[in-house]
Amino acid sequence: MKFISRFALIIILFVQANCFAQEEDYRPDLLFREDWKEIPAEIPLNQKHVENPNLIVSLYGPGSDSIKKSHHEKPPDDPFYIWSGLCLANWAVTLQLKTGHMDLSRFSKIRWRSKQSGFRELHIVLKLADGTWLVSRQSDGDSADKAMPVHALTGSRYMHILYTKPSAMNQKISRRQFVQTTAAAAATVAITPLSGCGAASPYNAKGLPTVKLGKTGAFVPLMGFGCGSRWMAVQDNEIALEILESAFKQGLYYWDTAASYGNEQISSEERIGMILKERREQVFLTSKTEERDGDMAKKSVERSLKRLQTDHIDLLYVHAISSLEDAEQLGEQGKVLEILDQFKSEGVVKNIGFTGHASAAGMKRAVELYDFDVMMMALNHQSSDGAEDFEGLPAPLARQKGMGVVAMKVIRPRETVNGLAANDLVRYALTLEDFHMANIGIDSKDVLNSNLEILKNYSPLGEEKMDEVRMALQPFYEGKNLAWMHTEYQDGWNHDIRRA
Repeated sequence: MKFISRFALIIILFVQANCFAQEEDYRPDLLFREDWKEIPAEIPLNQKHVENPNLIVSLYGPGSDSIKKSHHEKPPDDPFYIWSGLCLANWAVTLQLKTGHMDLSRFSKIRWRSKQSGFRELHIVLKLADGTWLVSRQSDGDSADKAMPVHALTGSRYMHILYTKPSAMNQKISRRQFVQTTAAAAATVAITPLSGCGAASPYNAKGLPTVKLGKTGAFVPLMGFGCGSRWMAVQDNEIALEILESAFKQGLYYWDTAASYGNEQISSEERIGMILKERREQVFLTSKTEERDGDMAKKSVERSLKRLQTDHIDLLYVHAISSLEDAEQLGEQGKVLEILDQFKSEGVVKNIGFTGHASAAGMKRAVELYDFDVMMMALNHQSSDGAEDFEGLPAPLARQKGMGVVAMKVIRPRETVNGLAANDLVRYALTLEDFHMANIGIDSKDVLNSNLEILKNYSPLGEEKMDEVRMALQPFYEGKNLAWMHTEYQDGWNHDIRRA
């Protein structure tokens, strides 16, 4: 395969504020300009390369180490610039005024001189006063020569709002935070490629908050649509699919199913397959296999593909790791991971993960031994003797390895403990530092609408409220009758039809 070189020149940056429509010769105040110092080339770009003494430069993202302060000796009029090389990963360069915040809430604009080729796209990024990030939908793509486009900052639509963590622009976002804080935008601007150096995302969260799911690189809603026992409790296929379609149209495109999910009438995968084909590329589809033998796992995945009426699955989980021994045998010759790795090399399975309900130690061992992309684990429960620390053992290690971490069983405590609010339980799970999202079963449009309201109004819980929820959960943690804590538990079947 021929590798296409991708590069960008970012030479001169201007930011202007409060550009009201006035006489043609009117020029708004120039907030700052950067031309880069005339000093020898160096990697990576750093503060000593900044010409303007009032600016602070910062680098973000996994591709930031390759950002080069560069220049050419010839031709003599070739300016100094920064260069992103082959663009092997996303990056952002920000310039911030040392004097503090500025008001960009009116008709402010940004202009840069750049040239890029291949699949590169340059996006605007703004950092708000509360520490979140806005990434513009519009971008500059391939250009034959140097260009100097102008972009209105407040006239732009923004895809993501990201908590600021250096070299990890992949945190949770909130549309409401954008609406509430636009008028207090900070004096930081950035140019960055998005989603793999310009590849447009096929997903549409319809304004719901999203998060980058670890190594998958996909931005997914903070809540997934669980197609297990609760959804399968809806016996009428037409009604069940109306709920799923309504969720999709409102931004819930992460669909979670499994080979073993279903009821006596139909499997969950077959039901999803009825409507998947017409929107396949717009759905982030996950499924699971509970098989450990390689040949049986191969048959299970092939059956899932047939039921779902698709040729690929975005994320395939090894279902329900139950012990240390279970985790340690997954990678043996002839076992499930050998087959899943083969499917991944063929593009049939895009990402590989595992789930767990009963053994925190087993899940931690799986994280240690293998290169999984995602882990989904039951939350809000521990063994009655306190030996299974589900939040403390596997989750931090999984995040350290760059895995996506998904919570499930988030709202189940309400079944046994009075006074717990679904809103608090969801926000509790999403506020936990090591979790990206929560997967929640939905069995009616009322439940769907309630969950959507939680997402649309989502904000993390404060530490005092987190402690309050932890205390309220203690009776649940101490419960001895949690079905999924037993090895014979079969996940994803409707309670009234087969074992839950």
